[in-house]
Amino acid sequence: MTRRPLKSDQRGSAVLVLLVVLLAMGAIAAALILPSVLQDLSARRGSEAGSELQTIYLAIVGDQAPTFGYYGDVGAYPASLMDLVRDPAPPTAGWKGPYLNVPAGSIVGGQLVDSYGNPFEYYLVDRAIVTVNNPDRLVIISRGPDGLSTNTSSTPNTASTF
Repeated sequence: MTRRPLKSDQRGSAVLVLLVVLLAMGAIAAALILPSVLQDLSARRGSEAGSELQTIYLAIVGDQAPTFGYYGDVGAYPASLMDLVRDPAPPTAGWKGPYLNVPAGSIVGGQLVDSYGNPFEYYLVDRAIVTVNNPDRLVIISRGPDGLSTNTSSTPNTASTF
């Protein structure tokens, strides 16, 4: 039995069928792998946000050993998180910063942003609210993946206690 060579249009059809099969296999593989990759990325961002919160907290209060942080140097809490990055205007007595070394992409619109790209929330609780049962005065919030600070979704904000 002799094989006849394929005609030009038959070779083109074979290549097209092969290409369609490869694309379909690639789409199936992506559909199986992508959810796992996205879940890992989300977990990593949550871990990064917690680490960022701790870094900011330590920049403010220090670790009491080699560094005293912003509060220890200045004797007051910073007016904004940007005071940890650059000396406030007018210059603050006792400021020995920067207390945070942040990558260029971590400052957007004059605000520090979390690993999700959302600005951190920072505020001080009124001293009248601070009690023995609730001594925390300093609040730093990562808004989480949906960018809201009061979210009740299945992807809650990152909260850490130090």
